[in-house]
Amino acid sequence: MALASDPTLGSLPRQILILKALFLQDLVNGPGGQRARYALFPQLLSDQEGTSGGEPDPVPGEGSGEGFIVKKTPLSAFSRPRSNGIIAVDLRGDDALVDVAVTDGSRDIMLLASSGKAIRFRESDVRAMGRGAAGVRGIRLGEGERVISLIIVDEGDILTATENGYGKRTPLADFRAQKRGGKGVISIKTTKRNGPVVGILLVSEDDDLMLMTNIGKVIRMQVNSISVISRNTQGVKLMGMDADERVAGAARLAEKEE
Repeated sequence: MALASDPTLGSLPRQILILKALFLQDLVNGPGGQRARYALFPQLLSDQEGTSGGEPDPVPGEGSGEGFIVKKTPLSAFSRPRSNGIIAVDLRGDDALVDVAVTDGSRDIMLLASSGKAIRFRESDVRAMGRGAAGVRGIRLGEGERVISLIIVDEGDILTATENGYGKRTPLADFRAQKRGGKGVISIKTTKRNGPVVGILLVSEDDDLMLMTNIGKVIRMQVNSISVISRNTQGVKLMGMDADERVAGAARLAEKEE
């Protein structure tokens, strides 16, 4: 199970990211009813330069772009919650939490960026760490790029949606696993026509997709109506918009209305 990105998380004061005990209890049951063993806390760093023991130093500084760090923590580390919550990940400087997911310890992980880049790697490439640790590099980002989604690989397609209302579905098989920390591959072209990526989801044929714009317009469509296209392409038009309008987010709806 993966939780959708919450824009309010990044505004939390640094080093005060709180996970409530009830929230963690909801996360414990993984996909297919399996017991989850780890919680993943990917975070966007303000700097991608510097290493310590072969891993990035998450201290802000001057770098060539932004780094993206992923951290895996055993759920047993949250076995003694406090009434006011406990710190789950160490955020420093301008760091921001992007997404949270649970896993059974044997899955593939995908990180996907606003530039249309995506990387898939084995979860075993991320060693388990304590709650106070900062994590390890998941993907290298260029100037101005940011990670917008974490996906725990399962059955389905990768759906991408861009700011200017374009998107597509791409088979998961098009994203081969590689070593974590690389630059990844192109999931969709972020041309002037498309704009940056604003939503990336793991979807199935039976799902619905909801797109929301910056002026409050919402459109709902069936996922199976969206073309399946290879990775290094621009996609098709998903939504018509006015001149000053742009897509602000995308959500997967798994349950059909009666």
